[in-house]
Amino acid sequence: LIISSASLCVTCASSIAAFTELGAAKTFNVSHEVTILGISLFVTGLGTGPLLVGPLSEVYGRNVVYQISYAFFFIFTFPVVFAPNIAFLSVAGGSVSDMFPNSSIASPMAVYTISPFIGPVAGPVIAGFINQHLYWEWTYRVQLCWIFAELLMLVIFVPETYVPVILKKKARR
Repeated sequence: LIISSASLCVTCASSIAAFTELGAAKTFNVSHEVTILGISLFVTGLGTGPLLVGPLSEVYGRNVVYQISYAFFFIFTFPVVFAPNIAFLSVAGGSVSDMFPNSSIASPMAVYTISPFIGPVAGPVIAGFINQHLYWEWTYRVQLCWIFAELLMLVIFVPETYVPVILKKKARR
């Protein structure tokens, strides 16, 4: 469930950002193109990121990839929240298949598989509620708290699941 909720958080981020576009443009006095650049780059990263982190998870393990990529997600979201001016999904399926035997993989894989698709739908609902009641920057503050909570859960509760990496660690001991 932690991997699925982390996936949901990542995919919500792109659609949540769309709801802050007008507020950011007004606050920073920039054009529409500049405000959507962040969303465009984020979605580009979602598409191209698996090309890099997929193979890395086969070498270094899934858990390390989760922790490092989510830490970067947190680090790169942090400046958006407190900016004074304008200036992981690829390995999760493997983790789910590592954690469950083939005879009982269907339900856990279904939960994981639906999470990235719920994110772009849930993002506008979350952002709309926040923007209706608070200033646009609070959208990113809430998102930053969610990212941090997911990062903590990934670090604390998600074990390494890739068997070759587990065996390599055992061999070193």
